[in-house]
Amino acid sequence: YGGSYNDDVVLNADAENSIKVKKLLGADVDVKSNYREVNVEINLSENVTADLKVDVNHITYDVSAADGKANLKLENLRNGDYNIIVYMDSDTYHFSNVEKNISIYFVETKIISDDLVTVDDLNDTFSVVLLDRDSDPIMGKTVKFNLTRRAP
Repeated sequence: YGGSYNDDVVLNADAENSIKVKKLLGADVDVKSNYREVNVEINLSENVTADLKVDVNHITYDVSAADGKANLKLENLRNGDYNIIVYMDSDTYHFSNVEKNISIYFVETKIISDDLVTVDDLNDTFSVVLLDRDSDPIMGKTVKFNLTRRAP
């Protein structure tokens, strides 16, 4: 080499770094609907207690998981499409967001009919009128009834 080295020059450096390792936490999300009610069931991959967030069409709900399970019940939803995102902000766990989509389309109906009195072995007709929630007749739909014999 064409340079020189001086033994009298000493360089000191101090540095401190910390590394935080997060545990991977997954989730299985099941969305069930019944009429205008939706139940969001969250099963975490570990039996832990954790605070989760559930975003439903940009409205956020705080949900607590105990023993790896959490539940959110949504009631009186209107007809439409819903985007549900489950996520977590945690210093302990790395959590990948889980996204589900569900559509709610319900029709409130009424059935109007007279009583049916029948005699064995006769072909009787039972007529009904099916009405929508505004009491307008619903045309072209089939309504099936299962009639069972009841002992006198």
